[in-house]
Amino acid sequence: MEPFEGLWNLKELQSLNEVRATKAFVANLGNLSQLRVLSIADVRSSHCSQLCNSLSKLHQLTRLEIRASSEDDLIHLDDLTIPNPLQVLDLYGRFSDGTFESHFFLNHGNALQLISLKYCQLTENQLSQLSKLSNLTYLDLTNAYNGQQLNFYFDWFQKLKKLLLKDLSHVSQICIHKGALLSLEYLCINNLQELRDAPIGVNFLTSLKEAYCIDMHADFASNFWKAKLDHIPNVYSTTEGK
Repeated sequence: MEPFEGLWNLKELQSLNEVRATKAFVANLGNLSQLRVLSIADVRSSHCSQLCNSLSKLHQLTRLEIRASSEDDLIHLDDLTIPNPLQVLDLYGRFSDGTFESHFFLNHGNALQLISLKYCQLTENQLSQLSKLSNLTYLDLTNAYNGQQLNFYFDWFQKLKKLLLKDLSHVSQICIHKGALLSLEYLCINNLQELRDAPIGVNFLTSLKEAYCIDMHADFASNFWKAKLDHIPNVYSTTEGK
């Protein structure tokens, strides 16, 4: 929705969803000191400095969603200093390289339980930094990684229970190293058209209860059922368009 004049005077407001970023709203956002849930869309690079400043005043915030205005707008969160540890974070769009080294992530990152990253072009180094968030139980990567090989190394994502990998158009191989994703119970791989084989090391995922492979290449579907999947109680696979 469009932020109406005086929205920032609703001092007791606790949840605000799908509000469009404007210069005036971002500047006055800090007045909504009781906000617990915030979803802000159409964020431009030019908004980010003031947005970080305003977010630093929201002491009750537990869930935050930021959507970039376009793929060309870089979300700068290096100066993010939210005083209250967030539980849920959703980022839509590209963000700066130093995001996971920001004050917020260094001091409160381990409180995060759920993260959704979409259209953000993660590097392997950023994924490594993300893997260190010790209490993360849910991770959604949608069109969020441009590499050809997606690795999950030893000791990565130790408490993660649910992993969604969707629209990773360049990924042709997934490799799960022994000691990674030890608590994973649910895995969904959706529309990875360059992926032809089941993830290497899927047999290491001894806690996995459900595996879904949706809208995949026909070669993947054929090879997937040849992999070592007997330890997974529920397995489901479809090819593109079926």
